Amino acid sequence: MGTDLKGVLEFCEKEKLYLGEGTPTAQILFVGKECGWNESMLSPDEKGNIELQAQRSAEHNINCWKNGDGCLGKLKADALEFWANSPTWRNYQKLVQQIIGKEIPKYDFLDYSFITELSQISLPNSNHLKNNDLTSASVEKRKALFEQNFFQNFPIVIMACGHYPKDFGFDIEKIFDVQWTGKIEGVEGNYYNVHHGKTKNGKDKILVHTRQVSNGVSNELLSKIAEICKEFYNPKN
Repeated sequence: MGTDLKGVLEFCEKEKLYLGEGTPTAQILFVGKECGWNESMLSPDEKGNIELQAQRSAEHNINCWKNGDGCLGKLKADALEFWANSPTWRNYQKLVQQIIGKEIPKYDFLDYSFITELSQISLPNSNHLKNNDLTSASVEKRKALFEQNFFQNFPIVIMACGHYPKDFGFDIEKIFDVQWTGKIEGVEGNYYNVHHGKTKNGKDKILVHTRQVSNGVSNELLSKIAEICKEFYNPKN
């Protein structure tokens, strides 16, 4: 286990934070809006349940990593079953394939990327019960997580979390130590902002902030994002 992973796991365990899933040594990091919800979870109709579910999900995630399951074991198997029909994951697959320049088996994008979320609150949708206070608190607490070396060393970061950074005070430039180019790009009404910087290891880094890549996202937008990211991907690593 690399020192960065060990350190971030210890941090997550101490602070009761969800880490994510995928391959920790990958070059591509996806940051979504929030942890997914499914009907097997506690009812999200009560605030206490939402908070308890977030705690349980974080504990389960960290235990998987500590037990050595990680991406290639139980965590990945659970993920495949859980997200079999997820449009977001299908689009992550498309992005990864275009960035690395080859087709890969279904959902094997987890072998080439790491996925986490801005908020670890699980809700059926972003506006469920108007629980913005819970989401806001979660994003605020997770800022320190993203400042850990583990998250700072991905050369390709795709923040597919839409308006969440603005709504919940997540300063992309400050937290990821990148600079926005100052120009809002767009494809068929879908925007993306490009940032550049350096990883903690001194490598060139690109960060693309865009909408959630779920239903309604265009293939043209995915292709454009992949095109500007692929030069930061090193197949030899």
